[in-house]
Amino acid sequence: MAADRNFSRLASTRGRAYAFLAMAATMPACSEKAASHQVYGRAQAFRALSRGQDQRMRWEPQGAGVSGDGAMGWTDGRWEAVARGAAVASGHYLTVWTKDHRGGWKVQTNMSTPGPAKK
Repeated sequence: MAADRNFSRLASTRGRAYAFLAMAATMPACSEKAASHQVYGRAQAFRALSRGQDQRMRWEPQGAGVSGDGAMGWTDGRWEAVARGAAVASGHYLTVWTKDHRGGWKVQTNMSTPGPAKK
């Protein structure tokens, strides 16, 4: 939960692109199976995540779990995008975490769904 809160703090203060790239797990070498999917390099990922930087993301984990061997975990909770101090979108997220070689938690994958449209 602490790693997720730090991840949110980075996104809120430094921007979504910085937070995701700072917290992302290192991807393994590309396999034949993975080669059939579009894979971004760090520079391409930063540009894609930088779109819409007039909005800041923030979230709060509501639940978490860790695998029996302590190598993987998950957090879930609510997110919101904020522009000019007001929430413009919100929803639910799930993040899967893995431990790096130093024992720090890194984002393996992040998924989100939007909440109901604002009236």
